[in-house]
Amino acid sequence: MLAPYVGADEWQQVTGVMPQARYGHQMVNIAGNAYIFGGAAQLSVRCPLANDIWKYSPDEDMWEEISPNDPPGGKIAYSVITYSDKMYTVFGQNPDSMSSELWTYEPWPRTWEEPPQGLTKPTARAYHTTVVSGDKMLLFGGSPQPLNGDLDNNGTIDICDAIIALQVISGMKSLSAINLQPDINNDGKVSLEEAIYVLQVLSGLRNP
Repeated sequence: MLAPYVGADEWQQVTGVMPQARYGHQMVNIAGNAYIFGGAAQLSVRCPLANDIWKYSPDEDMWEEISPNDPPGGKIAYSVITYSDKMYTVFGQNPDSMSSELWTYEPWPRTWEEPPQGLTKPTARAYHTTVVSGDKMLLFGGSPQPLNGDLDNNGTIDICDAIIALQVISGMKSLSAINLQPDINNDGKVSLEEAIYVLQVLSGLRNP
């Protein structure tokens, strides 16, 4: 991790104990401290998704892993907002499905809470955006299901997906590190069909 060094107009490497490298997580600022939650260590929802939470204190220049009560399950591609010194994690992608969960984390006294069930809310989704406006949270966009051909699970179809498909076909990459939720024909495999599909989307021959 790199952190800006206030007053010197430069970045410095943060050392010591810190979170595992990951993607698909979010970071927020609460009372001058940075908090991250969730994500995955590999480009695949088949791998364990993180549900740990870490706090970075710029004043002390150190990370601290927090162990709150009953955290939500791991997820990626969720959105996050802060309001009244609380962090809200909104929807996202679980290992097996899209999530419609809304959770609140309160740094003091380090507790997670899920709001009461039965509330009217949008459909489950990932790769959406949420913002705070006054005392309201606004949610827009997102995908209600995994994007076909998105083998690296970054929310879009690009040349990297074609490369991944060809690597799997040639035996250069294992299926254990691949996101199989957007499998084209639901056969649990990555084959030439996925590679052709991605290339057709990139060339404009078909819509994703």
